[in-house]
Amino acid sequence: MNDIVSDTLARIRNAYLVGKEVVVVQKSKFVKSILEVMKSEGFIADIEESDRSMNVTLKYDIKGVPVIRGMKRISKSSRRFYVQSKDLKNMRRKRFALSVISTPNGVLSDIKAYAQGVGGELVCEVY
Repeated sequence: MNDIVSDTLARIRNAYLVGKEVVVVQKSKFVKSILEVMKSEGFIADIEESDRSMNVTLKYDIKGVPVIRGMKRISKSSRRFYVQSKDLKNMRRKRFALSVISTPNGVLSDIKAYAQGVGGELVCEVY
């Protein structure tokens, strides 16, 4: 698959649907930074690296229901989607989702990007 981010999101989504605890994804710096944002926001439990892959430990609530209800790839290789810092203020209130943004300061959540006053490419949303 050419788009490693879409592949990672699909693997995580499929693992949640079948109730897996750990999912293996391809290793890349960009995917790792996206997963770190998801971990810091409480959507996944842990990330472990090996030579060519990463093991992502998924997070479930007390009843065994997945914490992630859905994920959506926004900016694709065929169509890029950018947001300015002023657009980030109301983004989470309107969508009730974590927006992952690739900024000049690294990959950040929408709240951290707004706090730093930077915009960037809207990579995906997790809800």
